[in-house]
Amino acid sequence: MQDLFGDTIIDNDIESDENENTKITIFDIIKNLVTSKKDIYNSLIKENENLYVFSVINKYVSLFSATNALYANELNSRYSMPTYMQYQYYLNALPKLNNTFIKYIKHDTSNNDKINAIKKYYNCNTKIAKMYIKNLSSDEINYIISITSNYGND
Repeated sequence: MQDLFGDTIIDNDIESDENENTKITIFDIIKNLVTSKKDIYNSLIKENENLYVFSVINKYVSLFSATNALYANELNSRYSMPTYMQYQYYLNALPKLNNTFIKYIKHDTSNNDKINAIKKYYNCNTKIAKMYIKNLSSDEINYIISITSNYGND
């Protein structure tokens, strides 16, 4: 681009668009290790080495198959390896899979209502309430939920 005087103008917007296209997430790294098997370490991961979280990658790689779990377990015993060596190990050892879906690990929220009711009833913290859930029967928990649902509705 040129201005009115014929000088070239460097468009910073174009450079920022190119940088946005190279932004990757940890899930892109995992998908690359398992499906596409391209060595992107030097081009992308080295610049964003804080994205390569060893424990998260091990956890997700182990979800694909039992064989992958063995590879992840092997790297767990060698946690002090540099990230480049870990990446190369996975890149060359893992079998290539066809477009697999990465199931994201979600926090279990099935007991939240029970935990909140027990916290109100016994006036305790979440850790203690989780211990109570293990020891109380389902009838006792339902009774506590019915009582605590009336709290504050006087």
